[in-house]
Amino acid sequence: MEFCQANWYFNKTDFLSHSPSRYDGISVADEKKLRSKGIKYIVQVCVSIKLPQIVIATASVYFHRFFMRKSFREFHPYDVGGACVLLAVKVEEPKPRRTLGDVSSACARIARRDKSLDDKKEIEMWIDTLKHLEPLIAAILCFDLQVDHPYLPLLKYTKELKGYSKEVLRDLASAAWAIINHSHRTPICLFYQPTTIASAAVFIASKVGDVSLNDDATKGTVWWNVMQSNIYETTKCVDDIFDMYTTTCPKLVRKKAKHEF
Repeated sequence: MEFCQANWYFNKTDFLSHSPSRYDGISVADEKKLRSKGIKYIVQVCVSIKLPQIVIATASVYFHRFFMRKSFREFHPYDVGGACVLLAVKVEEPKPRRTLGDVSSACARIARRDKSLDDKKEIEMWIDTLKHLEPLIAAILCFDLQVDHPYLPLLKYTKELKGYSKEVLRDLASAAWAIINHSHRTPICLFYQPTTIASAAVFIASKVGDVSLNDDATKGTVWWNVMQSNIYETTKCVDDIFDMYTTTCPKLVRKKAKHEF
């Protein structure tokens, strides 16, 4: 894999066999756990200082991309997660933004699991860590810091689904939104375009909510064409969400969804 490239999408073999962590002897299962642990930390840090969802999403993408360039043997997921939050704040949060001190204090509190932590030494340590890692991460990401997310295509195309009430479409979009949020704990963003992830989330949400999507071209435009997605890629993405994040949906829904595809 080239070190700096404009295309941040990878095939499964890159992740399963050729990630830096794999070369360092870390198993696929352990890497998935470390990625999930890092994203959980990112979410907790962001929530603790009331950062918007877009910061969580962007920091999560930075995190997953970074660890396709560097190994978990070399970097702790909390250190990288905190620096990804700081970088995402600068890219996504409108002014006045949270400061280095705000993010560092949140990182210290969440890492120590102490919401009232006021240890100046530890906070200073986090400030030094984030100041060191933030520019490194930006460089590893080739300063390609603008991220497209599945949220916009989700909202745009669900409105174009025909034959449903506003309430049904609102609930469908809301459930799909939650699935997208959960998917950040997996490296799904490395394998699929945002529109594909949005389509997969809509399909899963339709099964959870018992919403029948049109898959018969004789009855109008099929749902995946409305979503501007490729059905083959969407099918693979649905399977990956089920395989990588098995608690997103009940087993019965997973079985039904796979059967219907």
